[in-house]
Amino acid sequence: MHSVTEVEQGKRVLVRLDLDVPFKKGKIVDDSRLKTALPTLKLLIKKKSTMILIGHRGRPHGKHLPELSVRPVATHLSKLLHRKILFVSAATKISNVPARAIAMLENLRFNKGEEENSAQFANTLAKNADAYVNESFATSHDTHASIVGLPKHLPSYAGLHLCKEVKTLSSLLKHTRKPFVIVMGGAKINDKLPVLKKLLPHADTVLMGGIIANTALTAAGISLGKTVVEFRSISVMHNLIKNKKLFFPIDFFCARTPFEKPELFLKNKVPTDYAAYDLGIATIQQYKRLLQHAKTVLWNGPLGLVEQPSFAQATIALATYLAKRKITSIITGGDTAAVIHKLGLSHNFTHLSTGGGAALQFLAGKKLVGLVALNNK
Repeated sequence: MHSVTEVEQGKRVLVRLDLDVPFKKGKIVDDSRLKTALPTLKLLIKKKSTMILIGHRGRPHGKHLPELSVRPVATHLSKLLHRKILFVSAATKISNVPARAIAMLENLRFNKGEEENSAQFANTLAKNADAYVNESFATSHDTHASIVGLPKHLPSYAGLHLCKEVKTLSSLLKHTRKPFVIVMGGAKINDKLPVLKKLLPHADTVLMGGIIANTALTAAGISLGKTVVEFRSISVMHNLIKNKKLFFPIDFFCARTPFEKPELFLKNKVPTDYAAYDLGIATIQQYKRLLQHAKTVLWNGPLGLVEQPSFAQATIALATYLAKRKITSIITGGDTAAVIHKLGLSHNFTHLSTGGGAALQFLAGKKLVGLVALNNK
């Protein structure tokens, strides 16, 4: 896999970025994904490159939805980069970008050819460029035109952050400092079980939280009231809960709705009209003790409903605790990373991956199509 450092001077470069940043009331609330791309963009500026930045927002499925335009992302990135970024409304207008300028193309997914991996769309993107750089690890598991199509047309390179993602996650799989503790939260159980299966033989302890923990406890016959559970995954959790390396919550902060004041209940005492939204005090204390001697921690997924401050306390408590430890700490998953960024603790962790699903697939031993496409050049 060739690095962006090998791109020749003065070339017209298509740079695939992760532009799908979270918005609230029309404003970007977390720009960490954009910031990870800055070293690559600054390097290409030094190389006197003409840059056409490409990426997507949301799931417009081939329709032009103004609320999912990447124009506000271009405006924000321009401020971060301290450079003017032109806005290009269609792929056919890429040729109009002047030499040594930086431009951003409108949401790729406004064109159905992106998600269909259309050879014609990839060719339209590529024909006015000299090189392609993938700086979007988070979408490198997508068989889309901008991920696997463009490398067929152009000399292709990996961005600096993408290289770091691959190096860090590969190192975790090959050279894990022990004791090795996995913290697994959030939902999407079918995405996470392959990772657990792959890493469980190497892990010393696994601490469970979020919907995946709720589902496991339900599989064990514990009633958690109205708590969100992935019932389709109940059957596959039966064998998992028997593993002695896995630890599950012993108490929860609950409420009738996520907007009410939290109440503390033991796991087998959650009222039928309540839902568990966060780990309880005893569980947090137990998990801290189990993390006390860890040398490596892999954390994927929040431990509670972090969108509501009242139910983000377990995630905050563990993040604050781990930030004080001088260990190898790797975070995968946007919601967990967002909490850490908001706390101002990102520099206290070894690596915050920008890839949720992509990181999980990589750690499960699956080949990411975007990385395969770069390696085939």
